[in-house]
Amino acid sequence: PRKSYENANKSFMPPMEDDLFISYLLGVLDGDGTVQTDKNGHIRIDLVGKNETLFYDIVDRLSKLNINSKVYYRKDKDYYMIRISDKPSVSALITRFSKCPMCLERKFKKYFDIDWSNVPGHDTRKKNK
Repeated sequence: PRKSYENANKSFMPPMEDDLFISYLLGVLDGDGTVQTDKNGHIRIDLVGKNETLFYDIVDRLSKLNINSKVYYRKDKDYYMIRISDKPSVSALITRFSKCPMCLERKFKKYFDIDWSNVPGHDTRKKNK
């Protein structure tokens, strides 16, 4: 079964400190997110799901951490998507992810296997293993 869709309206974000929120967000991204690099080297982080309220709560919380993100609605597919795509926000979020103690290794590795040398403004980015 597609648990993310079936339980969409049951998900919520409880009050939490910033460091716990970043761990929470990383967990949500582990399940329903992706990191992609386009042909021009621009990196974006996307999260998809059905819970509009949860997504706006996440975007609001990210804005308080000076991380720009936006919610889009795909009417043809009936889902919402959070996109983080400006370079400073992507870099800030990945830097925060690097301090999280737990995550799915396959996704976490992907965050740090990005070739940062081709991304303008990210020339000093260190990869964590």
